[in-house]
Amino acid sequence: MKLEIDPVRVRALRHRIEMPVQRAAELSGLDPALIEHLEADRDVVEVDVVRRLAKAYNRNWYVFLLDDEPGAPALPRDLRRLSRGAATSDETLIAFDDAELLIDKILDLPRESDVPPMTLSNIAGMTADDAAQLIRDELGATLEAQRQHAAEYDAVRYWSALLTKAGFYAGQLSFPYREVRAFCLRRDGVSLIVVSSRDSPRARVFSMLHELGHLLLGGEAMCQPRSDETSQSALAEEPFCNAFAAAVLMPADEFASDPAALALRGKSLNLGDAVQLARRFGVSELAALRRLATVGVISQEEYERLHRERDEDFSDEPEPSTRPRIRKQATRMINENSRLYATEVLDAHARGDISLREIGVLLGGNLKHVQAIREELRR
Repeated sequence: MKLEIDPVRVRALRHRIEMPVQRAAELSGLDPALIEHLEADRDVVEVDVVRRLAKAYNRNWYVFLLDDEPGAPALPRDLRRLSRGAATSDETLIAFDDAELLIDKILDLPRESDVPPMTLSNIAGMTADDAAQLIRDELGATLEAQRQHAAEYDAVRYWSALLTKAGFYAGQLSFPYREVRAFCLRRDGVSLIVVSSRDSPRARVFSMLHELGHLLLGGEAMCQPRSDETSQSALAEEPFCNAFAAAVLMPADEFASDPAALALRGKSLNLGDAVQLARRFGVSELAALRRLATVGVISQEEYERLHRERDEDFSDEPEPSTRPRIRKQATRMINENSRLYATEVLDAHARGDISLREIGVLLGGNLKHVQAIREELRR
């Protein structure tokens, strides 16, 4: 299979990340002269060449099929740029751009009706706990199901599936979570949530629900790594979305009356004492400790003491592994495109609106994984 690619786009993608031609050649295994030719003259090349270049530039290869020149990505409204926060790297900027490209693909996909509307209520003006209870009810989330899917990656799948049914596109892209843990975008009826696939699974779930809060308040945001610096306004959106996410995962009444929570009341706690409680609700221990303070089981002072001991900002990041990470390609294709869009692509093929080959182009992967994608989406 061969494709005609635009030299302006090929050149812009490399210049965007300031990569020398020689380095691009080394990473892609292509001749430097070929890359220079493709950046100067419109030509028809094998798909394998496009795939190699895309991999070298850390992009999905379908980006070469677009007509417009890639420019600076539109940044989400930033509600959380901490004074000590890291600068936004090329990897993060590319993730923003990939998210915009995903929205373009969603809007361009042949469909029988409009983009599915989000079915959840606006929560502006509500308390975090009241908003969380309303949204849990509308999502159909139950503690029983939550605990059945308490294993880390099961929890990501569970909440992603609930958001999918409610009309939200929830994707996972690779970018440094020490810079930005998650962001959300809204355009032309599409509500997109993106979390970092490098973050821990429990943190991804919390970030997903945090970004949901921004969307249900009517906005979009880029949220950097959490800190316990307090806002001067109790009505500020960022702390509200933190409280909302915590309340969705740990409903106040059920959480405060849980036997594992009651056993901690009146005690001087050590780190590790709340692990059992945290596992029952599928959250990190520190998230559980903070919620204990919110519902009055422990004092705010007790929580702050434990927080200082834990050095919380990245306490829930996974331990570094010496083993190479193995991820199923079907899972990658779903995560990068969202469960909702992957489902819509397969539905479009079933209706005869797109070809089998187009599934691979739209989801950024090999056709041999299509059946595995179907099976994963049924889980």
